[in-house]
Amino acid sequence: MDADVSRGARTFALVLFGQFISLVGSSLTGFALGVWVYERTGSTTEYALISFFITVPGLLMSPVAGALVDRWTAAGR
Repeated sequence: MDADVSRGARTFALVLFGQFISLVGSSLTGFALGVWVYERTGSTTEYALISFFITVPGLLMSPVAGALVDRWTAAGR
């Protein structure tokens, strides 16, 4: 029993770490894209628009995705 819990905890920690690395990579990519646009154009407005359009999809999709996953998980029980 303890071995199963330990293996499950280790798997969860590995997936959590992978998600963290993915989130950091995505955030750095979005920031680098904004900096690249600013360096090419010199426009803070375009930098702000790039930052906005990188952030908004995640903010809009997170609640919807969470609700869908909760419904899908409950239906599978």
